[in-house]
Parts: sequence; structure tokens; C-alpha cells
Amino acid sequence: LARLLREPFTRRAWAELGYVFACLPLAVAGFVFADGTLVVGAALMFTIAGLVIGPLLIAGSSPGVRGLGSANRRLAYWLLGMRVTAPPPMEQAKPGAVGWFTAAVTDSVAWRTRAYLALKLPVSLLGGYVAGFFWLGGFGYLTYPLWWEVFHNVSFRVNGVIHADPVTNPGPFGGVNVPTLPDSFVLIPLGVLALIAAPWLTRGVIALDKALIRWLLSPVSMSERVLDLERTRAHAVDD
Repeated sequence: LARLLREPFTRRAWAELGYVFACLPLAVAGFVFADGTLVVGAALMFTIAGLVIGPLLIAGSSPGVRGLGSANRRLAYWLLGMRVTAPPPMEQAKPGAVGWFTAAVTDSVAWRTRAYLALKLPVSLLGGYVAGFFWLGGFGYLTYPLWWEVFHNVSFRVNGVIHADPVTNPGPFGGVNVPTLPDSFVLIPLGVLALIAAPWLTRGVIALDKALIRWLLSPVSMSERVLDLERTRAHAVDD
């Protein structure tokens, strides 16, 4: 019980809340860029000119997609303390523009990152929903008497009828209309319950994101793992 009451005030809970909010713009940008270029490039290949432009668009976006994957790994490290080994850099089998184009189009790291960014968006939206309704809504319920004093003179309309002295709050337990100040104190326990549940629900959403990071943003093939081990050994020797 003591841990449940203490959890909303821990550094980990606040770091996870910050991670959820920081992920929202990054997830939207990643989805638009990584998967938008893929969809547009694939659609262009149904035209004669697009047979060249489409693959070039996909290949040209691969470095940017890798950069977005790196940004997500860094964010997970900074706020969650999650250490994920970066995949090896893209390697060309042949020199020149043709070799770069072939490497960029067939880059497995970029393709896995595109998959991650496609799945990241709904997970981030879910995290934002949980954070908004349980963290912010819980805080709103906990301080409801204050908000009642501020807003109780604002009228509202229901089915064409104007009601005086309303306070309607779409919090984590649905919309609530509180006609009097004493009634507003009833919502304080609901705010406490929402804030107790908030860090655990947020952590559950983040667990989904962590699983996606381990599955799609870390080295998976044997060659990638060998290169990672070689880099780690080289760093150890340098140290």
C-alpha cells in the first residue's frame, strides 16, 4: 500500500510521464516521414516515371529513417535508462552510386525501423491518452474544489436549456457535473485513485514500446551481432 501511494511521486514515474509526452511529436514525425515516404514511393512505382523516382525516394529516406530510430533509442536511454545497442551502419557491397542505392533499398535496419515507427504511433497515442486522462484528470479531480471556485459561475447548455453554476469535467471517470462546493470534495478520492493508477498504466504502455525497441531497433542478424561485438571489443581495447 505504501508503495502504491508513493509511486506517483517517484523519479521513475515522472521520467516515464515525460517519456510519454516526448514520444508524441517524435512518433508523429517518424510516422509521417518514414512510412509516408514508403507509401508515396510505392505509389509512384505504378507510373512510368515513378519506376525510377519511387525507389530513389525510398532509398533517399533510409538514412533519415535510421536517424529517427537513433533518436528513439536515445530518448529511451535518457528518460528510461534503457540501453539498446545501435545496429551497424549501412554498408555498401559495391562502390559508387549504384552500390549506395542497392544498400539503401535493401537496408534491413531501415526496414525494421519503418516497422517500428508504424507501430510506435498507436502506442504513443495510447500513452498520451492514459497520461492525459489519469495523470492530468487525476490531478484535476484532486484539486476540484479550487476549479469549482474558479469556474462555477460559467453557465452551460444541455438540450437547449441553460443551467447555472455548472462545473463539468471530462476526467478519467467520465464527465461530472458538480452543482455545489461541498459536492466537489467527493471527487478528491477519485483523483487519488486516478493518480495511484496513472504510473502503473503508463508503465504498461511503455512496456509495449520497450518490446518494440528491443525487437525492431536493436541488432538481430548474426552479422549485425558480430559487428557489434567487434565494435565493443575495439572500444574495450582503446580504453
